[in-house]
This record gives sequence, structure tokens and C-alpha cells, in this order.
Amino acid sequence: MIEVAPRRAGFACGFVFFLNVAGVVTANVISGIIHAKTAPADVADYGWRIAFMFGAGLGLLGMLFRRGLEESPEFVRMQSHVLRAPLSELFKSYKGQLVVGTLIVAPLAILGGLLFAHMPAYLIRLVGISPSAIPSIIASGSIVIAASSVFYGWLSDIIGQRALYRLGALSIIAGAWPVYHLLSTKTGDAWTIIVISGVFTALITGSVGPLIAQLFPTQVRFTGYGFCYNVGNALFQGLSPLLATYLIQATGALTAPAYVWIGASVTALFASVGHSRLARKTTA
Repeated sequence: MIEVAPRRAGFACGFVFFLNVAGVVTANVISGIIHAKTAPADVADYGWRIAFMFGAGLGLLGMLFRRGLEESPEFVRMQSHVLRAPLSELFKSYKGQLVVGTLIVAPLAILGGLLFAHMPAYLIRLVGISPSAIPSIIASGSIVIAASSVFYGWLSDIIGQRALYRLGALSIIAGAWPVYHLLSTKTGDAWTIIVISGVFTALITGSVGPLIAQLFPTQVRFTGYGFCYNVGNALFQGLSPLLATYLIQATGALTAPAYVWIGASVTALFASVGHSRLARKTTA
């Protein structure tokens, strides 16, 4: 998408993330329907399989569409110079870019780990919100993040992805603890808190895509992006629910997951400083 529309890279990536989150919203809608139409015992017995069967069908449909996509004009122009072992070249010549790109993914990965994976259990077991209300809360927050990502992606093409990304990281650092405090003390409505948080969190999702792509030249961009995105998600998204649960148990504080958000965002801010130098080096 970035190579097809380089002058609107932020908007293009924001729209891709919009479609990505649309899948999460769809999952929550299906979950809500299953819970509304099926007894709790039946959901545990066979109801959850319905969602997986539906998802498998959409996955196959996505594969069929993907097979028909053409490569970007930029890639076609240099296709004769494609590297046979791009991953080896990355580890040889772009180690700094791989580290910075992986760290830049951290806040985005934490979003997936804490909002989509940890937050439902957190709200049900620790805050005491009814399970039937969770799909609506998560879906609403996801819709706001998705729509905001398109807007912020467009805005990043004007003011720069790095500036918007840093603003998003600072917003998370400033807002993570108050959000968990409000949720845990039931000071505010959970739906409202999650939706408002989504507006600020999307500052990251609307700018992270082009930032990673800027670290790598065309011949290794796809592999470099894939490495940073997937390794970053495996590390930060995979571990964040476990770390949040551990911190709650170790400290006894229901606000403890906020420190996972804050730590990832501080790390990302430092990574964005390194990004400035490495991106200039790549385009030089």
C-alpha cells in the first residue's frame, strides 16, 4: 500500500488498519450474537465453534483475494534485482533498523494484547461488569480506533508520521494510569472510558505503518516490515496479558496494567529518536 501510494502512505496504512480492526469488530459482533442467542452452557459446549467456523470461511476467502493481487509498481521495477535471501541481508546490513522497527511496534502490539485479549477478562473478573456488556464495549472502542486511524493516517501525511507517533506515545504515557484508575474504581462508565481512550490510542495506529516501511529499501522492505511487525507482536502482544496479570497479583493494584502501556510507550519514544537517523540513512 505504501509503495502504491507513497504520497498518501499514512492514509493508506490507516485504512489498512481500519480493515484490520474491522475483523476484531466483526468477531465481537458475532460473539455478542452467540451469547445473546445461546445459553451459557451451550456457548461453552459448542457455541464457540460457530465463531471459529465463520472465521475459517472468511480466512479462505481472504486467501483467494490475496492470490489475485498485483505487486506494486515500485517492486515490479526492481524485481530483477530481488534478493534470494532478504532475511540474511537484513541481519547483515540492517540490524539497527530491525531493532528500532520492532520497538516501534510495541504500543500497537500492547493495544492488541491488553485491549482485545486482557481487557474483557479484566472488566468481568476484577471490575465486575456483566459479560454480556463486554462485546459492545470492546467493539465500540475498536470502531473508534479504526475510524480514527484513517483520520490520523491522513493527518500524518501532512504533519509527518514521526511527530504524530510521538504525540500518541506521550498520550498513552499520560493517560494509561488515569484510564485504569477510572475503570477499577468505577468512577466513570466503562464504555465511555474505552471509547475516549481509543481516540488517543489511534494516534499510534495511524502512523506506525509508514514509520516501519521508511527504515528499509524496496528490496528488503517486505521482509523487514514483516519481521518487525510479527516479532514485535509476538513479544509485546503475546507477553502483555501475562505481564499485566502478574503485576496485578504482585502489587495488588488494579491499575498495574497501566505500567505495561507506559513502559512500552517510553521504549517506543526512545526508538523514534533512533528512527530519525536510520530512516535518513536508508533514503540516502
